[in-house]
Amino acid sequence: MSDKSIPLMPLKKVLFPRQEIVLQIFEERYKEMLSYCVENDEKFGIVLIDSGEEVGGEAIPHGVGTTVKIREIVPTSNDRILLTGYGDKRFQIDTTVTHYPYPEAKVSFNLPTDLHGKEASGSASQNILFDMIWESYLEVLAMRDALASSWRTIPDSHPQIHKFCDQVGSITEGYAPDLLRQDLLSTYDGEQRLSVADSLLQKAKTKIRKQLSFLQATRFGGANRN
Repeated sequence: MSDKSIPLMPLKKVLFPRQEIVLQIFEERYKEMLSYCVENDEKFGIVLIDSGEEVGGEAIPHGVGTTVKIREIVPTSNDRILLTGYGDKRFQIDTTVTHYPYPEAKVSFNLPTDLHGKEASGSASQNILFDMIWESYLEVLAMRDALASSWRTIPDSHPQIHKFCDQVGSITEGYAPDLLRQDLLSTYDGEQRLSVADSLLQKAKTKIRKQLSFLQATRFGGANRN
């Protein structure tokens, strides 16, 4: 995909490729943005706010975000719009963000993916690190399922590096700091991304363990019962 100008939506949220997203749109500027995207079959970008607020202001975003592929737009009560979609491609902002009538900037899509030959196979050191982190990833998946009392088929092989790192970023939402998740989104090198992914998984395991311990305590009478 060549460089181009796209509409942006700065949020207090980090979105990764293939991650599902649901948004309630109520600001007029973003309703206008959605109309433009639908009429012109365009995607828009989600970027984590670096400074400023989500609503009403001209927030300054971080430099890397993810485009959103719109799946469905449904008008709701109170003059709002419910949007469902998913992350598509990482991009880097190359110009100053303009804010009228909605945030927009020129972006490039030259961040590495698994389609680039050098990154697809991975170096020996990458593969060793990958195998170690894969076990932590499976553990986090199992712990998340335990929290939700759900079950999923365990993957029998790991995906390529960048796809895997995007999956880690997606499943650690709410369990690891957004700034660290943004680091994962923004990092180019595959081996460096794996290192950040490992840090995210370790933080997620710590938080989920605490939640599971609390859940178990409340199910079986609670540790603080008199």
